[in-house]
Amino acid sequence: MEGNRKAGFALIAAGVLVIVGQLLAVSGWAAGDYLLRDHAIGDLGMSSCTMITEDTHIRYVCSGGYAWFRLGTGLGAAALLLAVLLWRRLPAWLLLGTAAAIATAGVIIPDPRANAHVIALTFVAAFTWIAMALVIAKTYRTRRPVSIITAVLLLVSVIGVIIWLTVPALSPGLFQRLGLDTLLLWLLYLGATLATGKRDVDKHQRRDEEQKLRDEAVRRAARELG
Repeated sequence: MEGNRKAGFALIAAGVLVIVGQLLAVSGWAAGDYLLRDHAIGDLGMSSCTMITEDTHIRYVCSGGYAWFRLGTGLGAAALLLAVLLWRRLPAWLLLGTAAAIATAGVIIPDPRANAHVIALTFVAAFTWIAMALVIAKTYRTRRPVSIITAVLLLVSVIGVIIWLTVPALSPGLFQRLGLDTLLLWLLYLGATLATGKRDVDKHQRRDEEQKLRDEAVRRAARELG
């Protein structure tokens, strides 16, 4: 149980590191405004200033804070790897693939024009989706809220990724973030769930013990009255 809590904190750290890296990169954006609906996530990691043309979508990229983006992504992937080693459950081993794909897309090949970058992001989604499906299956009967929230986030992510990959001219940045940042949100949620899991168990145990004491007191009073 203690390993689960530590894994939860590692998952939270992974999500926070990636988010902070992106925010710092946005603060150093040197090409006007960074527009969520138009600019891809990988634009933040590009070290050169250039005009990008993809299908009918044209945007200018100049990320002065690209080092922050790569650092946050790399540290986030490392924290995710730590969570996998601490959790050691089947969903966690799938997140090992997620960590490798994140590192590839954000650190090794951050150029959004590269096919390998898109493939790596697709693997990020695929590995995480399977992990989410396993969590849904494992928590459906025992922790229904976790199952429902995970299912909703999974559906939103799938829709976002499909639109991003099939209709690139339709606000590519917006739907890419809808598909991939939803997964980041799920990692934060899963981390919080694991980190507070022991407390929930202790709370239920105390509640059960208190109920047993009350039941015993009622039975004792009934015997005395009888």
